[in-house]
Amino acid sequence: MKRTLTICLLFAVATGMAMAQRALKIRRTDGVNDYVPVTKIEEITFSEDMKQLVIVSGATTIAIDRYEVSEMGYAETPQSLLVTYGGDSATVDNPYLLDGVTAEVDGAHVAVANSNIDEEKTFELTGETSCGSFLYTASYKSTIVLNGVDITNPDGPAIDIECGKRIAMELVKGTANNLVDGHGGDWKAALYCKGHLEIDKAGTLSVTGNTKHAVSTGEYLQLKKSEGTINVLAAKADGLHCEQYFLANGFTVNVQGVEGDGIQAELSGDDSYEEDYPDGSIWIQGGRFNIACTGDNASGLKADADININESKSTPIVHVTMTGKGSKGLKADGNANIESGDITISNSGDVLADGTDTQSAKCISSDTAVNIHSGNISLSASGNGGKCIKSDGSLVIGDSETKEGPVLTASTTGGTTSPGATTTLAGWGGKPGGGTGGGGFPGGGTTGSGSSAKAIKAIGTINIYGGDLTISTLNSGAEGIESKTSIRIAGGQHYLNCNDDAINSSGQIVFDGGITVCCSTGNDAIDSNYGKAGAIVIGNGVVLAYSTKGGAEMGFDCDNNSYIQITGNGIAVSAGGSQGGASSSTLATASQGYAFVTSSINYQTGYYYSLVNGAGDNLVTFCLEGNVSSKNSFFTAGAMQKGSIYTLKSGTSQPTDATTSFHGVFLGGSTVGTTTVTSFTAK
Repeated sequence: MKRTLTICLLFAVATGMAMAQRALKIRRTDGVNDYVPVTKIEEITFSEDMKQLVIVSGATTIAIDRYEVSEMGYAETPQSLLVTYGGDSATVDNPYLLDGVTAEVDGAHVAVANSNIDEEKTFELTGETSCGSFLYTASYKSTIVLNGVDITNPDGPAIDIECGKRIAMELVKGTANNLVDGHGGDWKAALYCKGHLEIDKAGTLSVTGNTKHAVSTGEYLQLKKSEGTINVLAAKADGLHCEQYFLANGFTVNVQGVEGDGIQAELSGDDSYEEDYPDGSIWIQGGRFNIACTGDNASGLKADADININESKSTPIVHVTMTGKGSKGLKADGNANIESGDITISNSGDVLADGTDTQSAKCISSDTAVNIHSGNISLSASGNGGKCIKSDGSLVIGDSETKEGPVLTASTTGGTTSPGATTTLAGWGGKPGGGTGGGGFPGGGTTGSGSSAKAIKAIGTINIYGGDLTISTLNSGAEGIESKTSIRIAGGQHYLNCNDDAINSSGQIVFDGGITVCCSTGNDAIDSNYGKAGAIVIGNGVVLAYSTKGGAEMGFDCDNNSYIQITGNGIAVSAGGSQGGASSSTLATASQGYAFVTSSINYQTGYYYSLVNGAGDNLVTFCLEGNVSSKNSFFTAGAMQKGSIYTLKSGTSQPTDATTSFHGVFLGGSTVGTTTVTSFTAK
């Protein structure tokens, strides 16, 4: 027969207690404490064979092995399920027994199963273990609180969340939480979430991934607007890896010691989870990111779709340091879009050879387009063949309407790699840049074809609408800005000091606004290979171009001077050597006066040269950073009239009344030198 403990007896024992907050605490021998609210107990019985304790609450019946029960009594009902680790053991306080939540403890390994699909539950972890884990299985959204927990699992993941729904992970303010997994297993990460993981609050989470990723999610990974900190201390693959998308509105994220990518968003293979955040994209809308990667072909930020950095929540700060061969600071298989932020990317990696292909190290790389509208951006590539920006499609800098843009510094100090380098790689297979394995080409590389360092390169069009660009290259073959299609500068102030061409294009190069100063120490300052009229177009704005190399290296080189067009009222001055081939000094059409001066002019650094009209008015003053022996100088300005005589004068005094002064260009001043260099009649 059944033996029954009546509700009346329970109430009598609990006389004077606040029933709504009290529970029957059932302590089990494995370290689990189940709490059953007194007000929900309708009947407690033993089974007929006396082997099970049976609790009835409405339609719910719970049966507990009698021999697993070590003690029963009354206690306050916990607000959430609490897991407390202590060395090689753990305890669980479970207030959700009647709600379909069960827990099992084996030493310090804790498994919690939640069958509830109607109400979100909270699970809190605290304490320390060097031989434990937390496994959570559920089918409904949940909250997991890390409250000063330190879990090392030598045989698997530290935390494994097998729930395909939203998991809110809270880091209690002021707490340090540490997760470490084992070595050489087949699990995905030290912290894994099957669904989408949203991390919040102002604690610290440090993660070490000894088998693969440090943190990995099967769906999106979101960092809320918070002052919390996430430290990736090491990972065999990626630091933070997710499918669907990565979204950061806050947090300080420090990633180091990873062999794959710092942060990767991978295509899920399904439709986009949310319309605002396409599948495979990265969104950084706030927070501070410090990412250092050492792996070959690794990326600091890697997206199978777009990378988007903007100031939706706060000004994002992104610092990336790359050292591996063929590595990328930001790598987007789609677009790389930067709307704002303080961004510093340093890449010292050399070229990586993979078969007959070579992968040069880059700061920003995109398979489709790079769009940089604003922000403070500093890029440096010091490896041979390194590039600061590389777009396989188009490049846009600045805003076409406001003419505002970023403060952008791009410098390369590497040279050109010679063909024939062979690199053998070991890595996770999968896609270049990480894929499902995180970093590295499969197999080994063979002979490459060599690569030149360049500050900015795009296969498609380059449009610069505004901003403040400072571009420098150091070694032979290193160009400043190159496009295989065309380049248009329509605003901003831009200074380029390069060893090879400062600006080079296979198509047109158009100056239609702003101020551009180009100096080359080893080649042409501006070089268009368009090969027909319109190769170099002077619209509006100001351009100063000169080469200190001498010989045949020009300020403007477009194979034939007649290919230059003047369509606006801008100012252009070029100085350089004697161009080989046809060098016509007549333009078919020009909207203002111009002149090609083929007599020798020896420009000297430290001198200021002013273009002066017949009335003695100063049209423009310029100075050069190096001596130039010019046999082909070009002048045009909006105030020049065809048939009028103009004089170039020099002096040693810097203009003091100029309204605009930028890297050797002085506008709006009245000061002119006293020494006549040359005179000419404008055409």
